[in-house]
Amino acid sequence: MAACGAGQRLPVISTPTTSGQDAKKLTDLPTEVLEHILCFPALKHVDICNVSRCCQRLHDVCHGRGKVWGHQYKLRWPRLQRFYPQNESCDWLREYKTRHRVGIQIRRTVESISKRFFTEVPCIGQVLGDSFAEIESLGMPEHFCEDELLFILRADKRKSLTLKYYARKILYFLRQQNILRSLKTFLEQPKEQQSALAGAGNFPAGMNAA
Repeated sequence: MAACGAGQRLPVISTPTTSGQDAKKLTDLPTEVLEHILCFPALKHVDICNVSRCCQRLHDVCHGRGKVWGHQYKLRWPRLQRFYPQNESCDWLREYKTRHRVGIQIRRTVESISKRFFTEVPCIGQVLGDSFAEIESLGMPEHFCEDELLFILRADKRKSLTLKYYARKILYFLRQQNILRSLKTFLEQPKEQQSALAGAGNFPAGMNAA
């Protein structure tokens, strides 16, 4: 969907009338109807950005109640829905921007590993440790980082094999670090508060699943 540039008119909706009333503009539709149109699956985040620049009315529809950006978020990152209770409100535009920014940084970090491994550091553990420190320095939710790594791994199997290799290494490294932190927290508790069941929970069976 192209943006409405300077001097362009908004689409006009022709309505059959018998009283000679003027045709209505797209922006005359109720907000709920416009939101429903903008949640059409074929529309991407770029399309929504373009639409929001057309006029103040469409800007308010795109950004006002959060339904449009919430749909875009759920469409692009469906695996993350379990982190958002349905009964809680959320700034979906902010969440979308944050997840998008994390994705870009994660991909840059993974792409940089190959060069650093062969030209700077002979130890893969140190390379992964440095990469892990870079990811932690983002200060972003861990599930955002893991989701991007999984996205890389689940892309076309015939492409970007080197990228997938290092993404898998980082993913395992992140999960191992999370397990070690959880185990440390568990061991620091008084012995009377420790239980075998809680301790076993620090070693998830699906840690290596990608």
